[in-house]
Amino acid sequence: MKWISVKDRLPEKSGYYLITYSFDNHRFYKAAWFNQNYKFATTANDIITHWMPLPEPPESTASEVK
Repeated sequence: MKWISVKDRLPEKSGYYLITYSFDNHRFYKAAWFNQNYKFATTANDIITHWMPLPEPPESTASEVK
């Protein structure tokens, strides 16, 4: 997967995405909810620069989950 600039496009559907953003001259990464009406749900001071879909979770069997 590659990072997609918010200047190029935003996600086509609502859901969680991995984003990178800057705050106070530092770079951070986190999962954030995206909604077509409200955009990414973050604090007002976050400057989101890129996003990508979250990867699929690892497959596990019932015996691995405890």
